[in-house]
Amino acid sequence: MRGHKLYRVLVNPYRGRVLVSGKIKDLELLGEGWVLEGEFPSWSAAFSYARRIADKYNYVLEWYLEEMLSSPTSVTLKATEIVACGCSLN
Repeated sequence: MRGHKLYRVLVNPYRGRVLVSGKIKDLELLGEGWVLEGEFPSWSAAFSYARRIADKYNYVLEWYLEEMLSSPTSVTLKATEIVACGCSLN
């Protein structure tokens, strides 16, 4: 998939958090209690997978707003599902 952006689903079971990210820098989190659960060619596919994990374990689901808005596929969210977008992970 050279030349294509990948979106990753990272999970931190200790903090109860799931992150959808297309940012390479977020791979640095892997040494800090985060686990790579999957890589996807589209933001919506990554988000759908991450949402299932978050729902199953009642984890907080996080993502970057700019990545969601630039995704060609729309995702329907309820206002109560949106807690934080683009927040710092430190």
